[in-house]
Amino acid sequence: MKISINNKGIEFIKSKTIDFDGNASDVECINLPIGSIIDDLYNLDFNSFEDFNSFLSRYGIYSVHSLCKSKLDSLSFKDDIEAINYLYYDTDCVKSLRKLQEDFKPFIENIFIADDIIDDTNRDALTTFLTDSGLETALNNYADGFNITHERPHSGADFYIETYEHDNISGIVFVEFKEMLKLNSFMKQCRNCGRFFTVSGRSDTEYCSVPNKNGTSCRVAAYNKTAHQRLKDDEVSMAYKRASMLKYHWYKKGVVSKVDLDLWREQAKQHMKGVRAGQMKLEDFITWLKQ
Repeated sequence: MKISINNKGIEFIKSKTIDFDGNASDVECINLPIGSIIDDLYNLDFNSFEDFNSFLSRYGIYSVHSLCKSKLDSLSFKDDIEAINYLYYDTDCVKSLRKLQEDFKPFIENIFIADDIIDDTNRDALTTFLTDSGLETALNNYADGFNITHERPHSGADFYIETYEHDNISGIVFVEFKEMLKLNSFMKQCRNCGRFFTVSGRSDTEYCSVPNKNGTSCRVAAYNKTAHQRLKDDEVSMAYKRASMLKYHWYKKGVVSKVDLDLWREQAKQHMKGVRAGQMKLEDFITWLKQ
């Protein structure tokens, strides 16, 4: 498992997987935004095979190879799904992953999800907290076993990229955690699915970017819903304005009284609220306006 760190953040550029014959091989992986691995580990539900399958499918079976090395080396699987299904019921593997989650949860909850987000103004408080709580000692348990290299991205580059390589997901979680501390990262709970996620981009975002079963993320779904609501609001407003101008014209012609005009406007505004709240269809509102 290989991770590249530079001024742009973290790129999860290479992992290992186990092929159908049980042989380990390198495969290219997607680039991940910083915080992705921490997010997935923190949200992992060990009672859900779907969650477990999603986690190992994304990071590769080899990411837990060292946790279950003897089992994976001594057995062969026809495909990754069969291997993941086996690991899900392997007590030692699940225990190791669960311990990793439990070890990092206090850090995540007290630093990244805390009310007082750590930044340069309270960095000393973080150091004191880590020391007094004993969390720093626990964190250092994951600090070993790295192969660290410094490489130029190309021959003409005047800087080096620091690259970490580790054969265990726990080591990669450690690297990402340290980088999140440097970047003063913080996490929020998605208003739609309830999942905790590392905030990237706008700090006021309320929705995660993890794809749901339909392939659309909560962030995209929320944007589409907002855009749809804006479009509906525009249609409602335009329909009301057109009808209101016509009613006013009738009032000026003496066809409609001032009392009737004011009453119509009040009723129209109530119907507009109903449309925006989903209690009345837009088509029914337009039909009412034309009466």
